Amino acid sequence: MQTKPSPPPNEMVLSYRQIRRAVGILGLVLAPGLILINYFFGHCTQIQDSISHYYYTVAGTLLVGILCAVGLFLYTYRGVNKWDRWASNFAAICAFGVAFSPCNMSPACLKCDVLHYLDNSFRNGVHLGSAVSLFVTQALMSLFLFTKTDKEHPGPRKRARNMIYRTCGIVMLIAMVGMLGLLNADFQKLMGRTALFILETITLSAFGISWLVKGETLLKD
Repeated sequence: MQTKPSPPPNEMVLSYRQIRRAVGILGLVLAPGLILINYFFGHCTQIQDSISHYYYTVAGTLLVGILCAVGLFLYTYRGVNKWDRWASNFAAICAFGVAFSPCNMSPACLKCDVLHYLDNSFRNGVHLGSAVSLFVTQALMSLFLFTKTDKEHPGPRKRARNMIYRTCGIVMLIAMVGMLGLLNADFQKLMGRTALFILETITLSAFGISWLVKGETLLKD
């Protein structure tokens, strides 16, 4: 007896998978993309103090563009329940906050800057608050939302994906603790000027991997 072929995936399911994959790819390419654009088009080899400080370089358009794309993808993503929707919508607002409220300039990186804004404590506060909220929300989504399942006994692929989600969430939280530690001048001096950029890159990498797995790019059932 011939078995009936399984029906094609629902278009809505495919759409959400594509959104998840797009968010993951954008998270992974942001940091290296900024370095490459700044090097080839700005002729600047200096790594900025943080990813946010690339706003003032020739790579600033890439930074804002990717953040806006991530924000739009997160806003259109609905997930499987209200918590997914609320978390992704809040993360979208945070991504737009990071994009449209640039941090204050870094005195250590002025030679790469092509834009110059006066420092503004309110704008800087909105930027930092949005960035922290975005990272924390994404870490919590990886730990508590991506790991959910409607099956009583999830299969080995789902268990493997959950391990990756939890690992990514923990990595993001540890990296953020490291960022908090950089507020201490002695610790910052010990770690070096680019420590914040490195920790942000680690966080974004974990963020990207988590979303790629959620999009079933890896460990698909």
